[in-house]
Amino acid sequence: MSHAPRAAALLRSVGLDPRGPVIWGTPLPERGPGVYVIETSTALASAPIDTAAVAGWLARVPGLALDGRRPTSRDLTERLASFWIPDETVVYIGLAGTSLRTRVRQYYDTPLGDRRPHAGGHWLKALSIVPELRVWWAATDVPSGKEEELLNAFAATSGTAGRRSGLLLPFANLETAQK
Repeated sequence: MSHAPRAAALLRSVGLDPRGPVIWGTPLPERGPGVYVIETSTALASAPIDTAAVAGWLARVPGLALDGRRPTSRDLTERLASFWIPDETVVYIGLAGTSLRTRVRQYYDTPLGDRRPHAGGHWLKALSIVPELRVWWAATDVPSGKEEELLNAFAATSGTAGRRSGLLLPFANLETAQK
């Protein structure tokens, strides 16, 4: 890649010193609080949705509803794909109030559809490229504030696709830090 990864640039844009990346599933060495940004290795024009993961999600969560009804695997796949931001590499921005190492491990370990220990960003696990994702991080004593700054920086530097309720968020972020 001839240019700096977008995740590292976002972290720098809010005054943080980016660390990483590590490939998805690799433990982070940072044991203190901070923020993390997950990105794809290359920009993709369309969502690489894993239909088997979506089918598994539906099987795992029998009460899952979409628009007030039980979706088919195709319905859910299409809805997820509609939130993909074409040619954007950043797919999730998160925070760890105590330990980045612990919080990211919880993210890795939480099955799609489970609420605990880390349900945030669970759409990420519906992607076929999860094993290729890269995790960047930065230590900070104000993770909530820096997460919000990162989300704002993302919105300011991305296109208009992916807007939800007037917000522009990375694919797997379902809400802002302030909601």
